[in-house]
Amino acid sequence: MAHDQSPIPTTTRVLSAIRDARARLEAVIAAHDEAALTRPGPEGWSFKDHLAHLTVWRRMVLGYLDGRPQHVGLGLDPAVTAEGEEAINAALHRREQAKPWPQVLAEFRQVYDDLTARLAAYTEADWQRPYPLTPSTGRPRLDNIEGNTFWHDDEHLGWVTPWL
Repeated sequence: MAHDQSPIPTTTRVLSAIRDARARLEAVIAAHDEAALTRPGPEGWSFKDHLAHLTVWRRMVLGYLDGRPQHVGLGLDPAVTAEGEEAINAALHRREQAKPWPQVLAEFRQVYDDLTARLAAYTEADWQRPYPLTPSTGRPRLDNIEGNTFWHDDEHLGWVTPWL
């Protein structure tokens, strides 16, 4: 009997990777108390700051999928987003770091639920459509969604786990 050689559908694969990354983040949360999660690390950001950062970038993805420009999805002035990623991240950190841990955690969980629900309806064709950026890069949505979900999570986990 021949085995099915068809690739895993993109939606299944991406949602699985997003859920796995979320589980890794949730494991860190479960393993530490609020004091540890809100204490700044060597670069000045706490785990809470990293989680808030990841949450805002998920909101930006949702905004893009609704046709909103990056600055709207991030809730920033367009002049800040024009300065590039470092300026964006610094502005987001200044804005988000005052939020209390329970709010950051609730927003993180809500945006992940919202994004995974949205992506669950994606077809193979949806993943390959150009990402709605202005100006258009012509890159498929898949690239940006992966980069702003599980790849981004793992990047930040790599920074925080050594000192937590």
